[in-house]
Amino acid sequence: MDSSILMWIWMVSGLLLLASELVVPGMITGFLGAGALTTAALMALGVVDSVTASLFTWMGSSTFLVITLRRTLLKRFPSSTSHTPPLDDAQLCGMVVEVVAAIDEDSTEGRIRLHGTTWPARASQGKLAVGSRARLVFRDNLAWTVEPVGELEPGNTSN
Repeated sequence: MDSSILMWIWMVSGLLLLASELVVPGMITGFLGAGALTTAALMALGVVDSVTASLFTWMGSSTFLVITLRRTLLKRFPSSTSHTPPLDDAQLCGMVVEVVAAIDEDSTEGRIRLHGTTWPARASQGKLAVGSRARLVFRDNLAWTVEPVGELEPGNTSN
């Protein structure tokens, strides 16, 4: 293969890998792209002239960059991650939720809507119709035990 074509392949590959860093963060693809551009530069200077040598140059330079620079750059440019711990059952008890499938005392086939998803539910007393409101009492495995409530209390919904 002509070395000038190979040089252009490494250059385009390096630019694509650098661009993919915008989609796949973590700096690994950026270092692979920088290694490919290093390989293309060494080919342009005539230091590297074969496919095998270019592959070893790319692997070596990429590995070197990952080992030496990744930790430093991650400290300097930290990723913006946020994690909010889930609410535990004690914090959820007393919350008013919407009944989305009829609930009774005998089974857990009824369902409630809690934080954008539905959960199986059982009534502590009586039956609750679809569209009514219920208050969370406790959870047993995945099924919530709920009690009927009258009017919806402002600021205490889960939807």
